[in-house]
Order: sequence, then structure tokens, then C-alpha cells
Amino acid sequence: MIAHYIKKIITLTVLLLLTKNLFSQPDTTRANEIYSDAFRTAFMDREISEDEQNLLKTLQKSQNISDEQVQTLRLLVIESFPAAKDQSGRWPLVLQNMALGSGLYGWGIPFVLGVNADEDVKWYIGGEMLSLGSSFYLTYRFTKNMDISHGRAQLLRYGSIIGLHVAGSYAQLLRPDSTKFMVSAMMLGVPAGMIIIDQFYQRWQPDLGQAWAMTQWGELGYSTLGNIYAMFSPEPKEPFWDYEQGEPDLAYEQKQSEWEKKHNCWNRHRFCIDAFGHPLGIWAERLLFSDRKYTFGDGLMLTWGRIYGFYSSLMLWDLIYSNSRAEFNETPGLILQTVGSIGGTILADRYIRGDNYTAGQSILMAAGALSGGMFAAGIGVILEINESRFFDITSVAGSLAGFYLTRKILEVRSEVSGLPTNDKFEIVIQPQIRQVQHQLTPGVGIDVLF
Repeated sequence: MIAHYIKKIITLTVLLLLTKNLFSQPDTTRANEIYSDAFRTAFMDREISEDEQNLLKTLQKSQNISDEQVQTLRLLVIESFPAAKDQSGRWPLVLQNMALGSGLYGWGIPFVLGVNADEDVKWYIGGEMLSLGSSFYLTYRFTKNMDISHGRAQLLRYGSIIGLHVAGSYAQLLRPDSTKFMVSAMMLGVPAGMIIIDQFYQRWQPDLGQAWAMTQWGELGYSTLGNIYAMFSPEPKEPFWDYEQGEPDLAYEQKQSEWEKKHNCWNRHRFCIDAFGHPLGIWAERLLFSDRKYTFGDGLMLTWGRIYGFYSSLMLWDLIYSNSRAEFNETPGLILQTVGSIGGTILADRYIRGDNYTAGQSILMAAGALSGGMFAAGIGVILEINESRFFDITSVAGSLAGFYLTRKILEVRSEVSGLPTNDKFEIVIQPQIRQVQHQLTPGVGIDVLF
């Protein structure tokens, strides 16, 4: 890097000397060519240092080139360069694969190969370490020359989750008694899910906010199908609830065995059915909201809307159920959760329409809603109110009030203002040396910027 920098300075200096000696009265066309060549040399690393800037100004003065012409020449040179690769999402993708390497492949590979954990524990410990290190190196090398924006990294992460879920679910359905088969399918499902969803990224080209919205709706589809399945096919009850006084132990054990078979079958079908929810939710987002332009902050606002809708539905269900003497029925609660989550997300989308939220503003909105709910509930605690209905109502109303009051003090940019939105998210990790009790101690400094 230093040698490249020195080479650029020498080249610019030589060009400057040549123009001083050979062109006392420079030709305009030739002068423009010389300045363009000098600027192209300086811009090779896509940065112009202070020394290079000074040399370019001297060259401009010696060739008698106007400021307007300089701007035109610089623009032409910059446009001639190939587009720079966006690798802003590279580091989260590397971290994700490191987590998968140690969390799945580190123990999964020895398990599939039949290594006994009690006898050969070294293979599991060593496998975790080897997988962690190799996943970093392989991902780093694989992504070295790739365009990986934060939006693409977000979808790749979600694709790995979908692949893990779908492969594991259908492996249980095909071979329910083979755990090795399930783990093998999960390890193959992770890269398969990333490859498949990357094909859709190439077609849709979503930015980070849109990718985040697709992820939210995929999760909504997953939870919705799971709730629908639970409504029409209730989870089998444990025999503990059907235990009769004086019943022989053998009869109870038979009930327990039958329940385990039914429950395992119910679980396998549930996993397979709600696995369809991920692509179904993404399809719904593309069908209904593909024309929306979200910042990352807008995507977070959709998340807060979903969480608030889900929380409100729980409080409403508690309010209804605590005042009802009817036999407990899970179905109304599942319906409320589904309607609350979807309704909260749609209302949040309507609320943010026309605005561009930054990530910091969205986090402040969530913090305001949380503090409003806690403040309202705290009043009930101080007044020693024991009615759950009071806390159900005040926590929901307090959260909404905190959300509203926080919005009143924030200056959110409008979509039609044409002003850029500072919507970057960066993490800087660097080693540090600190003095602790007259001794130098190594440490790590972490800065989170958004």
C-alpha cells in the first residue's frame, strides 16, 4: 500500500515537471489530457490524499485549466472507472457463518460420522474450533470479490434459516427415527437455502430496508401457518391431565407411550406445514409492498409494529379470558395473536408512509414505547392495584402514548424532501492497550455507529 502511494506521488510529480518544461503555452486539448491522466493515476485507489490534491491544483494552475473544466474532467474519469463493489454486508455474513460453523457443523460432522461423544470428546471440541476457524477463512476468501450489500447479507442470513428449518422438518417426516439423517439434511439445507434465496435477490435487488421487510413478512407467514395448524389440529394433551385416581401404573404408562407417538407425529406435521410460511410470507410482501421504498429504520419500524400488535393481542386475550368463566380454549388466543401481528405490521407500514426513519430514530421510538408502558404499569404497582385488567389496559395505552410522544420530538425526514438519510450501521473493532493498576493490559475496543 505504501509503495503504491509513493508510486502515485512520483508519477504526479513527473507529470507536473513535464508540463512545466514542455508547455510554457499549453494547448487546451493536450492540457486536458495531461490533467485527466494525472487525476486517473491519483484516483486508482479511489481516494485523493491531501498531497495529491495539492499537486493536482498546481498542475491545474500550470496548464491554465478552469475550475469548471476540472470538475468535468474529474467526472469523466470517475465515470470511466468500473463501479466499486459494495461489501458493507461482508462482515455480518462472515460472523453468521462462523456462528453456524461452531453451532452446527462443529458438532454435526463428528455426530454424523458416528463419533462417540463420551469416548472421543476431543473430536467434538476440536471440531468446534476447526469449524470456527475454517468457516471464517472460507467465507472471507469466497466473498473477497463479491458485491455484498447489507440487503444481500440480510437475505443470505434468512435463506440459511429457511434452509435449516425446511431441511430439518422434512428429514423428520421422511425418517423420523434417524437423528443423523436430520442433522445431515440441516447441514445441507443451510447452503442450499442461501443459494436459492440469492437467486431471488439477483432478480429483485432489494436494499437493506426492503430485505428486512421481506424477512419480517416471512416470519409472519411462518407464525401464521403454525397458528392455523394449531387451531385445526390441537396439540395432544399429556396423559397427566387425564390421570384418574387409583389408575394402575401400567395403564398410565401405556397412555404416556401413546401420547408420545401422537405428539411426535403432530410435531413433525407442524414443522412441515409451517415451514411453508417463510416463502408464503415473502410472496405476500412482494405482492402487496414491492413498490415501497424502505430505509433500514423503516424496516425496524415494521418490526416494532409487529411486536406491539402481538403484545396487544396477548393483553386483550388476557383481558377477555380473565373475565370469562367458559372452559379454556386456545383457538381465540391464536386468532388474536395472528391478527395482532399482521395488523400491527400493516398499521406500521401505513404510519411510516411518506417518512424516512433512520435506525437511531426507530430504536428511540421503540424505547419510548417501552418506557411508556413501564411507566403506566408502575403507577398501578405504586397504587397497589391487583387487577390484571388494569395492567392489561394501562400497559398497552402507555406504550402507545410513549410511542406518540417520542414521535413528536423527533425530526423525521420526508420521502419527498429529496434530502439524503444517514442510515448507515457500522461496527468497528480494534485492539487497544489500557493501563490498569500501573500495568499495560491488552483489550478490545468496540464502536457501534448508526
